[in-house]
Amino acid sequence: MVSFQVVQEFCNVALQKFKKPLSAADMREFLECILMPLCAVFPSGGFYSEALDVRERTGYSFYDSMIIQAALEADCGTLFSEDMQDGFKLFSLTIKNPFK
Repeated sequence: MVSFQVVQEFCNVALQKFKKPLSAADMREFLECILMPLCAVFPSGGFYSEALDVRERTGYSFYDSMIIQAALEADCGTLFSEDMQDGFKLFSLTIKNPFK
C-alpha cells in the first residue's frame, strides 16, 4: 500500500528533481499503472483530524502524520520509512527502517 501523501511527494520529485524529470505523459502512465492501484486510502475531513491526533501523540510532522494515519486506516502492520524512528509503535502499526 502506498499513501496518497507518498504519491504526491513522488510526483513532485519525479517531475522536478529527477536527473531526467518525467514528462507529464510518463507521470500519468506511472500513476495509472503503478501508484494508483497501490493507493487504498484517500483523505476526508475526519482523516485530517485523525492525522492531527497522530501529530500530537507522536511529535511527527503533519505530513509524516498523514502517512501514519493512512497506514492505520489501511490496517497496515508495518510502515517502512527511513525518516521515522525505527521500531516506533502506534496502536497496531510498527515503523521499520528498511535500510537497517
